[in-house]
Amino acid sequence: MIKELAQDSILEFQKTVGLLFRKDLVFALICGSLARGEGNKHSDADMLIAVNKVNDRLLERFREWYLTFHLKLGLVPDSTYLGEVVLIDSLDQALAAAKKHIPVRVIDKEQIYDGIVWAGMLVGETIGFVGDMKAYNKYRNEAEIICQKWRQSLLTSESPSLRQEVALKNIITYQP
Repeated sequence: MIKELAQDSILEFQKTVGLLFRKDLVFALICGSLARGEGNKHSDADMLIAVNKVNDRLLERFREWYLTFHLKLGLVPDSTYLGEVVLIDSLDQALAAAKKHIPVRVIDKEQIYDGIVWAGMLVGETIGFVGDMKAYNKYRNEAEIICQKWRQSLLTSESPSLRQEVALKNIITYQP
């Protein structure tokens, strides 16, 4: 099983995402275990793709490529999140919601959960970047502030069990 993506797979990601989303692409990247070189037999290629607009036909084309990309590499695609194609307005709103609700252990709003997940994707190790680096850096800096405040508020909690959960990286639960 691959631990990290080969350069030709990274180039395929960059080329395909660039061609599919064209002028509406703000930025895209691969993150998660493969970006960190820690992939295993359960890994998928986590992707965050921020766009100005998207339509159903384009999303379907992306999903087809996403599944093919995983099959070619012998990876199991994420059945819940087939690559995170995110409208830039939704990213703005979700990060603002996450920032506003620091700290919360049980999250009852999808927007807050998305904001935390996307913030984590933005601050983690990344490969295969394509798009507007200035825009990406703006979102990454905002995400770093959010993640730092979440960690700080959870680590300074008076609850020993919460501090232990944070140490184990099991810090949030989504319950709609």
